[in-house]
Amino acid sequence: MSQLLIRTTFGGQFYVNVTRFSSPVFGTMISAQTKTMMVHFPIKAQQPELQFDVIFASVADYQAFQGFVRSSHLNALYNDVEPGVILWWPQRGILNWTGTIRQFAGGGQRFVYAPKARFTVDLVDSFVSRRTVVNSQPPKFATVYGAGSPDGIFKPPSQSATGPSFPAMTSRAQ
Repeated sequence: MSQLLIRTTFGGQFYVNVTRFSSPVFGTMISAQTKTMMVHFPIKAQQPELQFDVIFASVADYQAFQGFVRSSHLNALYNDVEPGVILWWPQRGILNWTGTIRQFAGGGQRFVYAPKARFTVDLVDSFVSRRTVVNSQPPKFATVYGAGSPDGIFKPPSQSATGPSFPAMTSRAQ
């Protein structure tokens, strides 16, 4: 058992005792046949998540971790610069991996003095991927609709004078 450090820029840091973890890595290859041999081209690798089984030293630590997870979820809703958590676990080669915590069941049980939990982290930065620094920005609203648009102020089409004609309503009770 070793300790994983989970930290955030807004809510501090938290050490958890990891008893087991799982980290699937998927890859895609395309193969091509030449005259003399088969050639393989790896085109994509992904590591979508890390799943941790952890044990806490006390019920108070477990409750504090529940609050930590809740604050990271609230931060992910509003903070688009640092939305998730940063993982640091040098024994496993995890250095500054980032992601968001999901699938964590909070709560508690009576007479369990060293609670266990399982949670999953959806990875952004990992063994096979890195976050991009430049993101796309949409154009300002005025450049699409308004004084900044190429044709001046956009005018929606008006109803034509020869609009659709409908038959006159007649009463059937005559």
